[in-house]
Amino acid sequence: MSREQASSETASENSRQVFRRCIGVGVIAVLALALLWMAAHFIPGEPRAPQKKETPTGAAPSFGLYAEAERVVEVPYGEVAVLDSLTRGERYELDASPYLLEQWESETEEYRRSVMAEDYWDYEEPAFSVQVAGCYLLTEEAFTAWYPHYPEASIMEEHYDEEDVRVVVVEIRAENLTDEPQGPPSPVLRHNQLVGQRDWLNWGMLESSSVTAAMHGIADDAPNSLWAELGGWGMVEPGGSETIRYGYLLYRNSFTDPQAIDHLRLSDMDIAYFDWNPREIIALQLADA
Repeated sequence: MSREQASSETASENSRQVFRRCIGVGVIAVLALALLWMAAHFIPGEPRAPQKKETPTGAAPSFGLYAEAERVVEVPYGEVAVLDSLTRGERYELDASPYLLEQWESETEEYRRSVMAEDYWDYEEPAFSVQVAGCYLLTEEAFTAWYPHYPEASIMEEHYDEEDVRVVVVEIRAENLTDEPQGPPSPVLRHNQLVGQRDWLNWGMLESSSVTAAMHGIADDAPNSLWAELGGWGMVEPGGSETIRYGYLLYRNSFTDPQAIDHLRLSDMDIAYFDWNPREIIALQLADA
């Protein structure tokens, strides 16, 4: 081998060694960066704030089946309304839902006849006279000061982080016009800016489980539980009358304009009852305009 060839091979070997060292240094650098990244991400630090959950947009539906009313009866604040023939039943739900109607028509004749013979096919709510006796618009803090058991009862409903809600409490003076102990029909709360169709049956806010529980002692550890004492709150003896409190939660996203919750007035709200035959809404105003 000539001196020139030996020198060339030595230089080539040196180049390969330099290249291998560079590769090794590069791999070590990559591993070091990876370790630094993992350390930064896995070393315990300040806990993250919980991800905010958006409130249910349009949380205004009550029974879930809607139909346009043929008539709306507006009852001024403080006046009495007689609910003596509020009709409900599955037969009217079929009229309000093409899906249910299609499913019904696919059933056998025998099945349809058996359902039509049940009480829930077509019935009337117990007859009552009702009157708004009082109403209150509160923050959750103010409601909790009024009913300290509210935080315990509120586990009955899902919470939303840093949610800004309002509590509406309505006192209804209900007189039982039947000859049996009965509970009056359950009303929904309506506001002219709630999401949905104002003149539709079943449109409005249902009672809040947690607000109702706090007011009526339904929570497991609440003392003097009306639920245990009466076998259910809101029962009225024949010919008797009781003042019953209903509670509702209004979420910011319950309104077509979320800013409406900052400017609520009781005079813009009413308590509504529904009759499906004929299609009628009986709306009791909560306050004078």
